Amino acid sequence: MPLQTEFIDLRNDRTLQLKFNDVPLNTFWIDIAAEYPQLSKKAIDILLQFSTSWMCEHGFSTLATMKTKKRQRMLESTLEDDMRVCLSQLPPRIPEICRKHQGQISH
Repeated sequence: MPLQTEFIDLRNDRTLQLKFNDVPLNTFWIDIAAEYPQLSKKAIDILLQFSTSWMCEHGFSTLATMKTKKRQRMLESTLEDDMRVCLSQLPPRIPEICRKHQGQISH
């Protein structure tokens, strides 16, 4: 019963309705955890399942793409390092990398 009560209270709170539209979903449920603990925990548990399964599927898809017949000829780099680069959320800083390395000088 308390879960239903929390849901009704949340549903009738106009400020939280506005906040729900302004912030990402996971941030919203984390922010209201103190005020609506049971409802927040339930929502986070459901959201967590989707994010972890998506991350797993994304990793397997990346690995399958990398392990092709053409890829087998490239033995110099390790698969773990390449996976780390492919799955990273950090954008590469190409201009900075290029500034640090000198191009090949002609003979």
